[in-house]
Amino acid sequence: MDTPKSLAFVNDFAQRIDSMAADPAQERFVRGFLAGAVQDCPVEALKEIASCVLSIRRRELLDAGRQN
Repeated sequence: MDTPKSLAFVNDFAQRIDSMAADPAQERFVRGFLAGAVQDCPVEALKEIASCVLSIRRRELLDAGRQN
């Protein structure tokens, strides 16, 4: 169930994502959080995460191909 506390956690995580390029501690936190999340999340959520990662990788490969 959504609570003010869960919204606070979501907002905190969003701030960590925004600051991780400049703060290695935030990057480590986000990496660790995602590693744990994929271990325990429902299959449907895992499919969405994997699809997102695949989309990003395809975009990287297309960009690299255009630059060559």
